[in-house]
Amino acid sequence: MHDYVRGINGSYARSIKVLKMLTELRDKRYLYLAIRIATTLMKSTLNTITKVIDVAKELSVSWGINLISNSLYFFEGVDVSELLIQNKDLNKLESLIDELHKIKINDSG
Repeated sequence: MHDYVRGINGSYARSIKVLKMLTELRDKRYLYLAIRIATTLMKSTLNTITKVIDVAKELSVSWGINLISNSLYFFEGVDVSELLIQNKDLNKLESLIDELHKIKINDSG
C-alpha cells in the first residue's frame, strides 16, 4: 500500500532501509535523536497498522497515526475514494481501536 499511495515502486523497502540506517546512527552517535514512524489510517491500513507498530518497537522508535486527507498534496493521482473508511468498515475500525488501546495499556505498564 505504501508504494501505491506514494506512487513509487519500492518506496516502502527504501523507507525501511533508511529507517534502519537512522536508528543505527542514533544508537552509535546521536543517542537523543528522536525518530518516529507515522502511518495513515485509511481503509487499506486497517489490517496493517499493528504491523507498523511492531516495526517501530523492533527499531525502538515512536509511532503515530495520521487521519487520511483527500488533499492533492499527499494523494496526487490517487483515487482516494478507495482509501476512505466507509460505514461498512466501522467494525474493522472498532476492532483496530480496541487493539491499539490494548497495546497502549501493555506498553504503559
